[in-house]
Amino acid sequence: MKITNEFDKSFAEYVFCWCLGSNIAKFYQCLIFTEMKVTGLYEYPVKGLRGNPLCCAPVNKRGLAMDRRWMLVDPAGKFISQRQLAALTQLQPAYQDSLSIKYLPANDEMTVRPAAFSQVTRVEVWGQQFAAHVAANGINNWLSKLLGQQVRLVYMAEEDHRPLKSSPADMVSFADGYPVLLTSQSSLADLNRKLTVPVAMDRFRPNIVIEGPEPFAEDNWQRLQIGGVTFKVAKRCARCQVINIDQQRGEAGKEPLKTLSTYRQENNKVYFGINLIPENTGIIHDNDQVQVLA
Repeated sequence: MKITNEFDKSFAEYVFCWCLGSNIAKFYQCLIFTEMKVTGLYEYPVKGLRGNPLCCAPVNKRGLAMDRRWMLVDPAGKFISQRQLAALTQLQPAYQDSLSIKYLPANDEMTVRPAAFSQVTRVEVWGQQFAAHVAANGINNWLSKLLGQQVRLVYMAEEDHRPLKSSPADMVSFADGYPVLLTSQSSLADLNRKLTVPVAMDRFRPNIVIEGPEPFAEDNWQRLQIGGVTFKVAKRCARCQVINIDQQRGEAGKEPLKTLSTYRQENNKVYFGINLIPENTGIIHDNDQVQVLA
């Protein structure tokens, strides 16, 4: 269908709404009338720590190439996140040949090289156990002192394999459950209109942020393409109390989860964003066009 002027566009929108019903019409409206693009790319090298904005990102089967490839665990090997330690927001990681972690309040920094992760150990994320490589004592002692409890830093090497629970043929990093998280600016704007104090997108810790669709149009997508990479939609992302933590100050409140639960809750789960699984590898860029395939 070729839309030649505003009258044709309005008439076509009317026909879709009349013939197909509101939900399906919104889906097709998204396909035909709305240009969508990437407005933010983010990776979180260490699970639970601050993220880094990117201009482009290689995508592999685990997700963004260096996303959540490191993680903190307790002495039993169970993952540690902001759910237990909001102070993780004050640690800024970066990766360029080596991993560096800066403790922002004291401007203290430590670097660890890949060779330091030589010993294999067992770790656990949400009941799923698998192998990872643990760092030498130096950085573990430094992190434990900063955080006030015993922690170890572990790395997912190329040979370490964690299959998706729902799709064992696919892989995932140390992320909670899926390789990639996508959110939309219009969905956040819709939420912020309901809040007394607006929140930033970093509360939701996404990998990909897009603009263009109507609020929560992403709920209905099944497959999409960004640049040369296609993704299948695994499910909507259920949110927890981490979104109540101010990612800059490390302080927790009751919002936005309280308000979000008033209109985005189903079966005791509150949804914002969608989880994606890459179907191929490639590089995605800020400003890439987003195409809904199904």
